[in-house]
Amino acid sequence: MMASGRFTDEERRYLRSLAAVSRVTETRITYTMAFREECMRRYWNGESSTKIFREAGLGPEIIGHKRIERCIARWRNDGVASGAHNDYRHRSMTSGVENESQLRQRVKEDERIIVLQARRIQALEDQLNQLHADYRKLRRAGLSGRSIHTDMLDQDSDAGTGAERAS
Repeated sequence: MMASGRFTDEERRYLRSLAAVSRVTETRITYTMAFREECMRRYWNGESSTKIFREAGLGPEIIGHKRIERCIARWRNDGVASGAHNDYRHRSMTSGVENESQLRQRVKEDERIIVLQARRIQALEDQLNQLHADYRKLRRAGLSGRSIHTDMLDQDSDAGTGAERAS
């Protein structure tokens, strides 16, 4: 897809040839209900949304990652693949869940955990970047890797380990 967010004539022809697509304009794709339902069924069963779209010929290299993410979010919020006529979600996903409200609560909690994990990962990456920057500063100051390591060991022994402090 071009940086402008518009599909070329060639891309539109390709997209129209796919069974998952019912309509295409320069900026929009309308997916068939069958694809939407199948996509969400597989998504609720733990498959990657990117994998599902790619297998339908709609990989991120063609439609972009953001479009895939937004489709999943929209369909999840719209309740695609829920309700009596679409009730074929995998039993393992709904085991122990009595109703749709409980299922939505479980998904909401899972999303909250993912956000917390992403924040923790970011904090660790920031800490690692800071350690790399500090190491480069020490190297520029003329300390060798050996003396940096020795200095760190000396600081650790001066402070004592948690076990030594506890005793």
